[in-house]
Amino acid sequence: MGSNPNRKARVRRTAILIAGCFVVAFVGTILLALVESYRNDQDESDVYSAYLSQGLDEDTHDWSTDRIEVVVQDQTAGGNPMRWSWLLPFDRPIPFREVSSSTKLSFWVRNRFRCRIRAQIHLPKRAIVVLARKEQVESRVFMAQHADAMGYVVLSGVGFNRERTQAIFYVDHFCGLCGGGRYVLMEMRDGRWVIVDEHYTWIS
Repeated sequence: MGSNPNRKARVRRTAILIAGCFVVAFVGTILLALVESYRNDQDESDVYSAYLSQGLDEDTHDWSTDRIEVVVQDQTAGGNPMRWSWLLPFDRPIPFREVSSSTKLSFWVRNRFRCRIRAQIHLPKRAIVVLARKEQVESRVFMAQHADAMGYVVLSGVGFNRERTQAIFYVDHFCGLCGGGRYVLMEMRDGRWVIVDEHYTWIS
């Protein structure tokens, strides 16, 4: 009978220890994600700019106006945004064989949490970036006010290898009844970022 209090005390201590480990892991993940976010700022700007600019160059026949608006949600979406971001470690593997382990780790850490996009995105002269909140991009009124835009884009954070020559991120493009989500692999070649491969996870 006298062992019950000791047993209860051990159970409490074990529970406190487990809870403490979870808190430490949670806080540590937050700090790592913040560090990775600030460390990647300039490189993310360059990657986003190169990717969106290349897409505009390839789709010039779709634009009938002198002014092109690219609406970008101002908050990142982790990994595959169609899934709960905390399940990303158990999500399908990143679909590119060429991706290094450091790029994958950087991508995983960078996208633990959604955060504001601080990147300065530079596009060709005819195009401008419109950063908008999630509620705005999902509003018909807002999108009607930006009729020059073909839907809107949601970007994940970018993962980089140690040498900062390889990058991977996830992008969703919503344009009314059409759209698609995909992983994008880019590499630094001759001083500029170029698209190496894309892998769609959904399309409509």
